[in-house]
Amino acid sequence: MYSNFKKNLLFSILFLVFIVIFYSYNKNRRLKILDFPIYTTCTITELSKSARSEGYYKYKYTYKSISYIRGIGESSSDNLYVGKKYYIVLNKKKPQNAMLLPFVILPDSTRFPNNGWEEIPKELNINQIKKFLENY
Repeated sequence: MYSNFKKNLLFSILFLVFIVIFYSYNKNRRLKILDFPIYTTCTITELSKSARSEGYYKYKYTYKSISYIRGIGESSSDNLYVGKKYYIVLNKKKPQNAMLLPFVILPDSTRFPNNGWEEIPKELNINQIKKFLENY
């Protein structure tokens, strides 16, 4: 009986350590987007719902003539709508590593260069972006 207790305790501690490491890795991975940031636009294409977990919005963006599809949790903002355009920030060395920035809905007429913008758009705030990435 005491042996089972030790095994369970050891398993619980290892599991907790794994969760902490995984959380730290994911947080750092998201913040690495800002190491080499490029700003461009994306469009939310659909809301996917699942019976087992929260829904998520799929969004599509293009960088250097390559299209990418990513997702963002439904609960990450109450300012997400299918068919609307938003800014995203991506890492120019790993453009698949990107995050939709739900702060500003862009007009459909918004144009963007094929290589995005290296300068942060005037409607965005770097501190707001960092906080969003840390808390996502």
